[in-house]
Amino acid sequence: MNSSIFIVLDNLRVGGIQRLALDEAYALSRAGYKVRIYTLEQYRSDDSMREVDSEYFNLYKDRVILKEICRGLVVNLLGLRKDIEKHSPEMIISHSAKGIFISRIATIGTRPKPRIIGFVHQLISLSSDSQKFKRIIFFQFADDLRASSFQFVLDLLKLREDKGIYRVIMKRLPKFDRMGVYLERMEYFRNRNQKMYIESGRGIIFLSRVVSWKGFETFYNICTEVGASSHKIVFSSPLYLSSEQIENFKRLKNHHILIHKGIAEVFPGEKFVHIYPTTYGRKVKYPQNIGLNVLECLAVGVPSLISEEDFLSWPELKDSPLVVTTDWSIKDVQDKIEAFCMLSKSIKREEQTRVLPIISIESHIKRILEISER
Repeated sequence: MNSSIFIVLDNLRVGGIQRLALDEAYALSRAGYKVRIYTLEQYRSDDSMREVDSEYFNLYKDRVILKEICRGLVVNLLGLRKDIEKHSPEMIISHSAKGIFISRIATIGTRPKPRIIGFVHQLISLSSDSQKFKRIIFFQFADDLRASSFQFVLDLLKLREDKGIYRVIMKRLPKFDRMGVYLERMEYFRNRNQKMYIESGRGIIFLSRVVSWKGFETFYNICTEVGASSHKIVFSSPLYLSSEQIENFKRLKNHHILIHKGIAEVFPGEKFVHIYPTTYGRKVKYPQNIGLNVLECLAVGVPSLISEEDFLSWPELKDSPLVVTTDWSIKDVQDKIEAFCMLSKSIKREEQTRVLPIISIESHIKRILEISER
């Protein structure tokens, strides 16, 4: 197969959207497509998903091509259009609202015209009024609009109900299309010879950007209140190393900071717990607290303690012994970490086996390929 698919996104910095886009590219490449990724911002070596994937990304260097088109709107359009005419992609998948608009303009007059699949990856209620309006307009330029979280769909529907103007302009509503994790990548890193082993004692893990809404302050408090003698692991990129939060974290006993690494590269002990204390604020009615970090931890059998969640996007995980919610009171956190640590190896392995096909990106890839066959 010599068919081509383009993927457009804002950047390849360390984050959930970027993780999804790269895993999607790997899986589509394995399915036989030539994949070209276009970023609208410049590469940053101090905060890069390419660096996290390291040599695994290089395995795909001939099948997944990266290209920056970040020198202004006109250059974006001309660069993308030139490649559309040259490579004739079957579809353009945009994980950027702006990217949907740019892709639509770039395809005007091209033959054959690629189908534009746009993805919503954020709660619209977290945007300013001007951002909301702009993103809603951009979404309307997609041939097929999808959302990686059911909460994102509900958030858009609520906005449409509450604001009359959006009932007029929001003609295209997203379909729910959850994505998942590329398990082949996880397995590759698990089988590497170079790993960090922390097998003894207990430990808590922070696998998110060191920013306020991701709950790093709550994680730090848990380190001091609950995990004083435990190992404490923070996964980070160099961008955040000079922050005050990291400087404070460095003063704690048994701390570990892993730069541009993923959870599959670490071999934590049986009594390690992932902490994900997201805080969206009161105006968010439909919080999304199961991120790609939670799914990656599931893939390697590490349990996650997360903020209150209705499991709308992942109902299969509602009763999972490896994903538990908390109100983040110290007593509740302490009790639930203790319960995680008491889980037997057999229960963890059994649940890990059950969820692997559920959290795999393969179902999403199948839906994408069905679109290409229409």
